[in-house]
Amino acid sequence: FMVLAIIAAVKVWPPLIKFIFSKIPEDKPDANVTRHHEAMWILMFITLLIYAFITHLCGTHLWGCFIAGMSFAAQHEAHHIWSRQVKRVTCWFMRIFFAATLAWAIPVSQLFSLNAFWKGSLMGIGPCIAMKVFCAPFMGDSRWVIGWAMVGRAEFAYFIAIMAKSLQMMDDELFAILIWSLIYATIFAPLLFRKVLSEYMKKETAKESPTEDDMTRQASGGSLDSNARRESERAYTTGRLPDLWLEQKEQEERETLEKAEAAKPQLETLLQEIKELEAQLRDMGVDHEAISPTPDGNNNDNGKADNPDGFWVQIL
Repeated sequence: FMVLAIIAAVKVWPPLIKFIFSKIPEDKPDANVTRHHEAMWILMFITLLIYAFITHLCGTHLWGCFIAGMSFAAQHEAHHIWSRQVKRVTCWFMRIFFAATLAWAIPVSQLFSLNAFWKGSLMGIGPCIAMKVFCAPFMGDSRWVIGWAMVGRAEFAYFIAIMAKSLQMMDDELFAILIWSLIYATIFAPLLFRKVLSEYMKKETAKESPTEDDMTRQASGGSLDSNARRESERAYTTGRLPDLWLEQKEQEERETLEKAEAAKPQLETLLQEIKELEAQLRDMGVDHEAISPTPDGNNNDNGKADNPDGFWVQIL
């Protein structure tokens, strides 16, 4: 089943989703959650339940959850839809899960013993962190990013430890040692990975020289590399997967705003020229409103005379 589901994630799901969208009319294109978003959310949720149930019968439901996510990986808006709908629920379920499983399973007396602390610290600093941080010494400037990326946050490791303890594969003392070792990875991995990644992205951005397009954009009123730098820092240092669909929408809004800002000087110049022409007409004793033709070329005096050489200005 897993082999077929993985092949379907690449060959079947992308055209199937496109076909489903073609049959569902999009009657809310400007809404925060469009009709196609609602359809994809329902489809993702049903796929998750079915795949998780099937792989649960085969061994573990986690494989089904993983393959269900793979099935929608080609859709950039899938991550945006899922995180928007379940982020609050996921946050509380994670808290409840760890509180009701890991927290209640920890043997407090063994956990705060000196023996468990120094052995767990040795395992946490050594195998859990150091062996992974120093795994890419020849990768250039990105070696620390790769190394800290290899240090997991230990969510799944906690789950495996709980399962092993429930099956009586380890005693309370060994379980306490594992908890101490995983705590080091849980605390230090996300903080230091974000730090080294932020520093790496700043160096890479500083190395980029301005291109001809950037110079043209700067001459037209845009700021040089500001958008690219802002996108890089925000996408890679927020501690979350990038929401490509939302970032594209925000980029389009910023471009629209920049175009509007760039058009302001031209509009102000046109308005000033109109005022100067009106002043000249008044000095000549001509009522410009009486001779200004309408958009169809006729004068405003009920269409009795034509004045194709008159001027008419319409500002939208």
